[in-house]
Amino acid sequence: MLAPTTDTYENLLFIYNYFNKNLFDEKLPHCLITLQRQPNSSGYLCTNRFINNKGETVAELAVNPECIPLVPLISTLSVIVHEQVHLWQHHFGKPSRNGYHNKEWAAKMQEIGLMPSHDGNVGGKRTGQNMSDYPIIGGKFMSLSEKLVELRPHLIKWYDMTAMQSETIANNDMITKQDTPNLQTIPYQSKDSTKSTNKKNTRSKFVCQKCGDALWGKSSLKVLCINCNTQYEIIG
Repeated sequence: MLAPTTDTYENLLFIYNYFNKNLFDEKLPHCLITLQRQPNSSGYLCTNRFINNKGETVAELAVNPECIPLVPLISTLSVIVHEQVHLWQHHFGKPSRNGYHNKEWAAKMQEIGLMPSHDGNVGGKRTGQNMSDYPIIGGKFMSLSEKLVELRPHLIKWYDMTAMQSETIANNDMITKQDTPNLQTIPYQSKDSTKSTNKKNTRSKFVCQKCGDALWGKSSLKVLCINCNTQYEIIG
């Protein structure tokens, strides 16, 4: 067995480099990717967080491991890309005050295939302090994500036990879903670092009637199983 630390961070770095190459023309600089259990945060970017013995600084791109088992794989991918857009804007654009998502950021998000939305839903505000997003069907991000899981099906192998034991997980549905080499959901809300992950559970269970894969999400979602080309059905 590959060492869990190596296994986890090699995959996170692979995801970062894959999207850097295909969405940002490899213009994004190196950063230090970490797993952080920051309250009310699924991920964040902090510029100039780390410094080495030569005085060189890099940003920190953090992902909350407690969120990974609770959402479809594509949401974890979108968290990383969301923060990459912040890194892009820091180096090549004009970011606003700390934490504010401005029009330039929103335009870049749309360009790469993520629709900004203050509540993660269609029609949400495109700018603001607290922002989420969702994949644009047929957009670059969605297409590249599908190719990514074909290239490396098991991107996430280690899961936070605390999150798995929470009441939002039933019968390891999230593990089954992410272990299957497809994205499972089109579209799905991607939580930003400012969105709470401890809200009351109001999600429904979706099941593919052909293969039996299951996931949880808002009852208003339209969910497609890419393997079977079949729409998921709500069973609870």
